[in-house]
Amino acid sequence: MISRKAFDAYSRASRALVDSATSRVERSLRLWIGMHPDATAAEARQYSIELIDGMAQAYSGSASTLAARFYDEQAAASGMELEDAVTEISYDAQWSSEKMHWAAGLYGKGNAEGFVNAAAGVMANSVRRSLNDTIMVNAKRDKEAGVRFARVPTGHETCAFCFMLATRGAVYHTRANAGEMGQYHLHCDCKIVPGFGGDHKFDELVEGWRPKEALARLSEIERETGCKVNGKNWKANETVTESMLLRDEGWLYYGKTPKIEYADDSVRVKKSQNRTEREQHALECRTAEKLNRLGFKTVFQNDEIINDAGKVVGLPDLANGIEIKTVYAATSENSISRHISRACHKRGVSAIVIDVSENPNLTDGKARGFVESSLRRHGKSSAYLLKHDGALELIKVSK
Repeated sequence: MISRKAFDAYSRASRALVDSATSRVERSLRLWIGMHPDATAAEARQYSIELIDGMAQAYSGSASTLAARFYDEQAAASGMELEDAVTEISYDAQWSSEKMHWAAGLYGKGNAEGFVNAAAGVMANSVRRSLNDTIMVNAKRDKEAGVRFARVPTGHETCAFCFMLATRGAVYHTRANAGEMGQYHLHCDCKIVPGFGGDHKFDELVEGWRPKEALARLSEIERETGCKVNGKNWKANETVTESMLLRDEGWLYYGKTPKIEYADDSVRVKKSQNRTEREQHALECRTAEKLNRLGFKTVFQNDEIINDAGKVVGLPDLANGIEIKTVYAATSENSISRHISRACHKRGVSAIVIDVSENPNLTDGKARGFVESSLRRHGKSSAYLLKHDGALELIKVSK
């Protein structure tokens, strides 16, 4: 097993290399744009391609060297005697050119910063691919010695598809497995890591990352969203990713149950300044505790601010955009509709949670119907229903 200390050190070194490469691309492009204010999109595209081509080989070479050294160190730590790891530079000039052809469209529309960011993303992807492909190439070479590989998320840019692949654990290098495990989206920072000797499919190759337990958490999110993650249905993957982003990283990656937090002390004080606030917040906290058990991050923020025009603007209850609606006594659709209407008038709401878990007047089925009709009435596409058994269900409707 790779120690958490060793994995984190490798991740930091990898990130530093990526940051160095992207910073150089960004600085060079911004300097060129400043010196060529009248440049066409075609000229900007050509310069960016030449710039990335020139830098990617060197940085990808450094990345593959770093990965090969990591592979050798972990092989030695496991007691296996293998040949020195080879390097694999995975820069794809054609892919890079295609991405920058698209990005040049941003430049042509006056979005120079978007163009620069896209170029940095292409550069970062090239460096990361060389890291991961080097591990995979060596694992394939040493498969007869029992070497496997696994994908491990780092918690920075992990989508649902990445996470699903990571839950597969240590796999052999079949053509299908290697093909899927080698797929990465732009900004993907998952790591491919080697497993030596007696490692089996769901073994803990990296300390703290337990694929089988992570698979159970992913399965729970799939159940509540009604979406199955795979390599073809990207709309379903996006829905699961959105739900993942509402979760606490400690729960999602390591199964640690989060706790209620506050953005700052002023929020805590405001929530207890009078009887009405205290009673309302007590209900919110009961719902938040249920969400904690399901892995949701619950950081209460100030849900009202004053804008530049001096008007009060409503914000969601939680810092991740969740608006909590605790419905413990309502009996009618109108009550549900009012809650959703109020949420619609708040700025920055990413999800609405309707909690009927302690409501004796509404069955889950009746509450589901009320939520569906209320969403249609107010032009919203989805809301979560927290049911009587403590489970969550994402209710989706067509606008």
